[in-house]
Amino acid sequence: MESFFSGLYVIYILVALFVLFALVARAPIMGYRVRKKIFAEPWIEANKFYEEWPTKGGLRDNDCLGVYMLLVFDHPVTDGNYSDYENVFVGKAAKAYKGAYAQLVGRGNRQIYKDFKNPDKYVYIQARFYHKDDVDRMERTLAGSLKAEKSYNAEK
Repeated sequence: MESFFSGLYVIYILVALFVLFALVARAPIMGYRVRKKIFAEPWIEANKFYEEWPTKGGLRDNDCLGVYMLLVFDHPVTDGNYSDYENVFVGKAAKAYKGAYAQLVGRGNRQIYKDFKNPDKYVYIQARFYHKDDVDRMERTLAGSLKAEKSYNAEK
C-alpha cells in the first residue's frame, strides 16, 4: 500500500512540474507570436504622421480607443524589419492616434519627444484598436511583448 501512495506522489510531482513548465514556457511563445504579428503590420514614419495629422479624412478622423506603440531607431527602416528597435513606448488612449500625436508634441513621455526632434533618430508609429473591455489587457500584452518596461515605459 505504501508503494502505491509513493507512486501517486511521484505522478503528482510530475504533473505539477509539467503544468508549471507549460505556464512558464507559454509567456515567451505568446510574446513571440504577438511581436511577429505587430511587426508584420504597417508602421507609419512619425514625420509623415505628424505632417498628415491635420488632414481631414485621415487618421485623425478615423481614430478610436486603443493602444499605440512608438518604436525608436538609430537608422531609417528601409527593409520592413521593425524588430531591431532601440527604444519603445506603449500607451493607450481613448483615441489611440491622438495619444501618439500627444507624445510627438511633448505632452507625454519626454524622451519620445526628444527622439522625435532629434534628426539622428527615426520614430515609427502603429495603433491598434480594441474594445473597452480589452484595452488594458492588450496594453499590458503589447508592452510585455515589446519589452517596453525595459525602455520608455520603465517605472521611474
